[in-house]
Amino acid sequence: MAEKTDSGAGNLHGPLPSGEFSDRLEVFEPGLEIDGETVSRTFQPSFTVTAEGTLLCFCQGRVGDGWDDDMKVVLVNRSFDHGLTWEGARAICSPMNHFAVSSYTTGERGAEVISVLTCVDLHLTRRYYGDDPGRSLDRTGLDLENLGPETAGVLCRFVSVDQGVTWRMETLTGDRSPLGRTYEGGTLVFLNAIGQVQKMDSGPHRGRLFMAAPVYAVPEGEEITSHFRNHPCIGSGVLFSDDRGESWQMNGFIADYLANECSAVSISNNRELLMVRRLNPKKMFRKIPPRTDFRPEFGHRIFQTSTDWGQTWSDYRTKPISGVPCHGTMCRVGQRIYFSIPQGYGPDVELAWDKCREQGTIYFSDDEGDTWSHRVIEPETFAYSTVGALTEKRRVCFYSQGGLGEGGVACRIFTDEWLDEA
Repeated sequence: MAEKTDSGAGNLHGPLPSGEFSDRLEVFEPGLEIDGETVSRTFQPSFTVTAEGTLLCFCQGRVGDGWDDDMKVVLVNRSFDHGLTWEGARAICSPMNHFAVSSYTTGERGAEVISVLTCVDLHLTRRYYGDDPGRSLDRTGLDLENLGPETAGVLCRFVSVDQGVTWRMETLTGDRSPLGRTYEGGTLVFLNAIGQVQKMDSGPHRGRLFMAAPVYAVPEGEEITSHFRNHPCIGSGVLFSDDRGESWQMNGFIADYLANECSAVSISNNRELLMVRRLNPKKMFRKIPPRTDFRPEFGHRIFQTSTDWGQTWSDYRTKPISGVPCHGTMCRVGQRIYFSIPQGYGPDVELAWDKCREQGTIYFSDDEGDTWSHRVIEPETFAYSTVGALTEKRRVCFYSQGGLGEGGVACRIFTDEWLDEA
């Protein structure tokens, strides 16, 4: 085990004083060497806390130039003192073209299973390994011959039963995955597991795991190809699992071509799902116009609800929550809903998308998402992020620094008392 090092936690050494929040804590940074490749960006964090108190943070380690279609590894870092110090980053897989990672922990103390879910683009992964199935299997564990040359993507689950010391990977296919199934709107060929896994804590679906995700599908009558990039991101949907994350299903999705990246929580005493969506960029509108005339005004997010686990959705609503083109993550702790997102600088400041990902903000609601307050937790760069419970009283937000994680991944720890001072 790597030696723990002091990460400069500032006012978090010792109990967190009431009404305060932490200094910036560095968790991942570029430069790690993996299989002869250099990690150039660390992006899209996710985290989980075990019953034994181990805090694990995961992210994409992007190699090469660090763009979406470059290869990536899954990175993990562990903390044994609730984020004050960190063990040291390491990879739990070889390079592949996977997308966002979302983590979750199931089971009881002493028998916990830590899982990380991601979707892998098989087209570019095949090409990276020279279309050599044996080499790919040896390096990544992906059995390309069994998956078939026509398959565009596959859900992969990384699993640890020893608090994150060792890991194994399994591919979720057949009944364990919604990929390849046809819903109203098309046949699902790819999804991005970006919404952070949530858990139902009561009600008829108690214990159910769920998360929101942008979805790529092929409309009826169109040819399905082996590369998901040949097909549009048609909208957003919700995955769920009733077997502790061993398999994942969908009831359907919103096929409106209007918005993509999303996050979901339960509301109305666990009778409904609330999903917040990010508007598609205008360049996508030029290729395929949205199938609705609805357009949110600047600085608003799209809100929709479902009472049937994603098969049907309500009419569009909006809330004045950051229009910055960046993914934001929701979570629920007790009666409070949190949403982490860069606030940017408003409609009067014209900046490129990667320049407005600043002023990281926690929006929070105590009335099921009807009204929101907010407070800035990071005045500098703040891109893809996740937020949730760290301890009974503390909350944590992990975020990418720089537009695409070129500055690493950091976190801030805060309390509700601090938020309420806003």
